[in-house]
Amino acid sequence: MTGARQPSIGRFVALLLVLAFVALGAISLAGQVVTNPRITGVDQPVLSASSVQVGTDANTNEKDLWTYTLPAGAMPTADRGIRFTAFGTLAANANNKTLKGYFGATQCAALSTTASGSHWEVRCIVLRTGAATQLSDGWVSIALGTQNITVATPAETLSGAVVVKVTGQNGVAAANDIVFRGAIVEALQ
Repeated sequence: MTGARQPSIGRFVALLLVLAFVALGAISLAGQVVTNPRITGVDQPVLSASSVQVGTDANTNEKDLWTYTLPAGAMPTADRGIRFTAFGTLAANANNKTLKGYFGATQCAALSTTASGSHWEVRCIVLRTGAATQLSDGWVSIALGTQNITVATPAETLSGAVVVKVTGQNGVAAANDIVFRGAIVEALQ
């Protein structure tokens, strides 16, 4: 597709390797600083990383596959924010599968697909615009090339904790149609 944004396999593999080392206990990312090579002089603290595998249940209920609680005051001023990236796999069948990313009560990314035996990624960037207002840009990518981009305006009170999560929902009652494999949350300074 001309002009379409395609997921970077190199970035995906790098994220998988980092999360594999975290899962093995070889490294811990919480509270560490990761340098962004694309922006000279900008460091991004990793707030959380997870590689605990979770799949959807044998029902059609929306299920939290991963959650992170952003501490109160974590986005202290305008234009500060977070980026969260989660990834996993889809079962090899033609069932409908729905993935969503949330910042608090606001859905910041979503996609329904019948992709079979593929990989998925949910990514959301959330920036503070005021004490209880934010701007988000999120997308869901499927390795087969399907993407959906969502722009939203969350209204979470940042003086309190905010739950960030990714959910999965099966179109039919089949266990593990959607499996979460890992996630990382980065602070954007």
